Amino acid sequence: MVGITIGSIASVASIDKNVNMFEGVFSIIIWSSLTILISKITLKNIKLRLWINSEPSLIIDKGKVIYLDGKISFSHLPQIQKNEAWVIAQLKVRNIDNIKDVVFAGVQADEQIYIVTKED
Repeated sequence: MVGITIGSIASVASIDKNVNMFEGVFSIIIWSSLTILISKITLKNIKLRLWINSEPSLIIDKGKVIYLDGKISFSHLPQIQKNEAWVIAQLKVRNIDNIKDVVFAGVQADEQIYIVTKED
């Protein structure tokens, strides 16, 4: 996301005749500095990192579909805007036919599912 923003600033600064080249370079330096600063801060502050990146949602543990508090339920899936069919489809994409073969699975902040099976 940051790379796209910096690239957009660079392209506007190099093409648009109404934008001073100094302003473009200054904007790129500011964006780069903010990115580095936020990265360093989030490495040291776990609460801020979870607020910015979100916490992964555990959906399967030892073959049972769970919520973070251990209740067997699909009811939390709407909170991450997913449903049971999505979970089953993700398992099938990874050639997992039986949910009992899954040790645990979770959904990361970027909506990618990670799955650990008994074979892993």
